[in-house]
Amino acid sequence: MKPLAEISILMISTDPGLLKHGDEIDVAQRHRAYAGHLKRLDIIVIGNGAVGISDLADNCRAYGLGNNIFSMVRAFSWGKKLFAKYKYDLIDCQDPHATGLVGSWLARRFQKPLEVHFHGDFWDNDYWLRESWKNPIYNIIQKKVVRQAQGIRVVSQKIKDKLVASGMVSDKIEVINTPINEKIFALSPAGDKVREIQNKYGKKILLFVGRLVAAKNLLFMVQTIKELKKRRDDFVLLIIGEGNQRGHIHTLIDQNYLPEQVYLLGEKEQQLLVDYYQAAYLLLLLSTNESFGKVIIEAGLRGTPTLASHTLGASTIIDDEQTGWLVGVNNLKQTVDKLDLLLSEHDLVKLTGSAAQKKYAASYSQALAERKIFDFWQRLAG
Repeated sequence: MKPLAEISILMISTDPGLLKHGDEIDVAQRHRAYAGHLKRLDIIVIGNGAVGISDLADNCRAYGLGNNIFSMVRAFSWGKKLFAKYKYDLIDCQDPHATGLVGSWLARRFQKPLEVHFHGDFWDNDYWLRESWKNPIYNIIQKKVVRQAQGIRVVSQKIKDKLVASGMVSDKIEVINTPINEKIFALSPAGDKVREIQNKYGKKILLFVGRLVAAKNLLFMVQTIKELKKRRDDFVLLIIGEGNQRGHIHTLIDQNYLPEQVYLLGEKEQQLLVDYYQAAYLLLLLSTNESFGKVIIEAGLRGTPTLASHTLGASTIIDDEQTGWLVGVNNLKQTVDKLDLLLSEHDLVKLTGSAAQKKYAASYSQALAERKIFDFWQRLAG
């Protein structure tokens, strides 16, 4: 098996955060750390706002090619140029769709192993297929890409079980959650900042953290808040993140006269998220599909439990009624009833948050996740 320090990897990603500088950017920091163990790591980024070149380390560079009809062709062209220079041992793709397709072209061209990730519940998921006109096309692509891949990384056992049940070989599928820097969330938050956040709104804080995209089901979340407001007015919803659904969410907030109940706060640096997690009464994650749910663990490490829809990812992390709560996907009455109950059960919420904190601190280690990633790379690179 080749030593990790002698392995060079070409990644293909859709995360524009890789083009941003600064230690406060989680994804950039994480990949910089990966590069520290490798001979070479380069990343081609196809995504909205992903334009330009960013040097993450001496042996790690990210190339942002934007997101248009020519981006995949450009990614393949850049990949060929980079392969000629660095002779990569492995191609690692963020998904089995656009990035996986480009990766499969390069893998065939240079006869190198291909790894694809499932960071979402894409496989035979009716909710996902209906989210966008693109997804039925991606569904066709992923069925072809996974057959070529030598390795498939999934972030929960339930996703692996689903893939194996569809006929995939179990041995080539590895369960590795997204590494979470538990040390950041174990730090004592800025007490003054937490109080400032709580005092600013003066009510119990329901919190969402994530991308503002269709899969996160934020339009349903706003509808839930509208119905809950008919019963009580002692809460606010803070939405942290950016994405292509922001305009739709803003319109729905205005149409339902909720500007004093729902606040769009944009993106926040990771360290500041610690304060928001601490200030929150409850985290909400009402996605239609979720393969993992990193924010559930981040909030839990601060003692804040989560009410989530019963997706594969959330149900892997949350022990219902023990470390959080699960409700049916798009079940409005059940979700509103549960929120109404929990907003009146302060002691129960705090006790559940403490249980979540204890479990997640013992179960999710950044070092363990990284070791699994490195072992998988070595196995695939040969």
